[in-house]
Amino acid sequence: MAALLTKMGSSAQGRMLSDLWKRGLTTAVQQEVLPELPYDYNALQPVISAEIMLLHHQKHHQAFVTGFNKALEQLTTASDPRAIVALQSAINFNGGGHINHSIFWNNLAPLKREEESHQKEI
Repeated sequence: MAALLTKMGSSAQGRMLSDLWKRGLTTAVQQEVLPELPYDYNALQPVISAEIMLLHHQKHHQAFVTGFNKALEQLTTASDPRAIVALQSAINFNGGGHINHSIFWNNLAPLKREEESHQKEI
């Protein structure tokens, strides 16, 4: 394969790599969705307000999900190897933000109420 690519001109190499890349992609990319929180927005009060949780989840995290889906959709239609490589940063940034926030929500836990803790001891 390397010898074949060396004999080809750069535009022919690009077309061949694009064709190989496209054959590996499915036409329908699975869209990511904003995960539900495992607790109510007000569950972390008084440490984190419901308003901040709502904003962070529905606006900030949603922006990562939207950006990731947009980059993946653009990837399915990219035909130029340079365009494909250029999309990597958007996929990494938004995909990483989505994954990190999904982990973040699950690592947070509401405060245990004193009576709930007492009932579990009995």
